[in-house]
Amino acid sequence: KVNGASVETASAPSPNLYPFVFDVDENGVVNTNDLGYFLSYVGKDVDEIAYPKFRVFDYDHNGTINTNDLAYFLQYLGESAEDGLDSGYRTEPSLDVESIVPVWNEIAPQSANAGETLTLTVSATAPTSAVGIVYGLGDDAPEEMTIDVATGAIEWAIPATYFDASAASTVSATVDVPVTATSVLVTADGSPVLGGVAEASFSVTIENPNYVAPTLTFNDLEISTAVVGTTYSATIAATDSTGVAERIVYAVTNASLPEGMRFDGETGALVWAIPQDYLADYVDSMVCRLTVEATAQVRDENDAWRDLASDSKTYEIAVYNSDSTSVVAESSAKYDDLDALLEDETLELLAENVFADGRQ
Repeated sequence: KVNGASVETASAPSPNLYPFVFDVDENGVVNTNDLGYFLSYVGKDVDEIAYPKFRVFDYDHNGTINTNDLAYFLQYLGESAEDGLDSGYRTEPSLDVESIVPVWNEIAPQSANAGETLTLTVSATAPTSAVGIVYGLGDDAPEEMTIDVATGAIEWAIPATYFDASAASTVSATVDVPVTATSVLVTADGSPVLGGVAEASFSVTIENPNYVAPTLTFNDLEISTAVVGTTYSATIAATDSTGVAERIVYAVTNASLPEGMRFDGETGALVWAIPQDYLADYVDSMVCRLTVEATAQVRDENDAWRDLASDSKTYEIAVYNSDSTSVVAESSAKYDDLDALLEDETLELLAENVFADGRQ
C-alpha cells in the first residue's frame, strides 16, 4: 500500500520504458532510494515540478504522478539500470547529456511597430523525457529583449525611438534574433547538468510608424512639337513633394523607343534625332506617345538604392513632316498647349494606328 492505496503491479500495462529512466540517483540500480524520490512526488501535477529530472515520473503522460506510474516503477525495482539501454541515448548508467541535443520547432517570422511590445513563445523538443530544456537568447539579440528560460516566452518592448525621428524614408527594418535551447539534467541532489545546445533564429520586421510615402509630380514638356529630319530634346522630371526621396530615376515603358531616340534614366534627358522618313510623304503629322515611369529611391543600410514609390505619365510629342514647318510655327505661336494646337483646322492628324514606338 502507498498512502493507504493498494497498488497492483499488473494493473498498468508496460509503457516500454528502460530501467535507467527509474534510476534517479544514477547509481546503476533501481532501488528503494529511487522509490523514495518517486513517492515524494505521488499526487503532484507535472507542471508543479520544478526540476525536469523528476517530471519523468509521469510515465503514462497523463499530467499527474499517480499509482499507475508507481505500478510501472515497481516493475523495474531491483533491476540493473544497465538493462535495456538500447534507446540510442547512452550505453552506460549515466546519461551522456551533452549528446542530447533538442530539436527546434519552427519559428514564424514576426512583425511589430516601433513603440509596441512583441510577444511570442518559442519551443524545442527534447529527444528523451529524461532531460528538460532551458532557453536563451544569442549575443546578437536586441538589448531590450528577454526570454523565460523555462517556457521560451519572449518579450521585446521595441523603443518608440527605434527609428531616428528624421528617418521618415525608412519603411521598416528587419533583425535576426538568435535563440538557444539547451538540454538539462537535474541530478538527485538538485544540481543541473547542462547538455547539448541547439541554435536557431527568427526574423522580426519593425515597421516605422513615422514613414511618409513619396508623392511624385511630373513636369510638362516645354516643347511638344517636332519636325522630321531635326533633333528634338527635352527633359522629363518628377519631384517628390514630401522630400523623402534621395533620388528619382526614370524608365520609358513603351515596348520600344522610336528610331533615333535616346533616353537617360538617371537624368530624364531625352534626345531624338527624328529620321527624315519617320512619316510617310502623305502623312502630315503623327503623335508619338511615351509613357515614363518615375521611381523614388533612398539608400538602405547597405548603401544600395531601395525603391519607395513609383508613378507614371504619358507624354505626347506631335511630329510633323518637313513641309508642315510653317504651319507648326504659326500654330505654336497661337496656342499654348498641344490640345489646342491639334484642334487647329489647318492640321490633319492621322490616328488610326498605334505603333510599338509610340507613333499614332
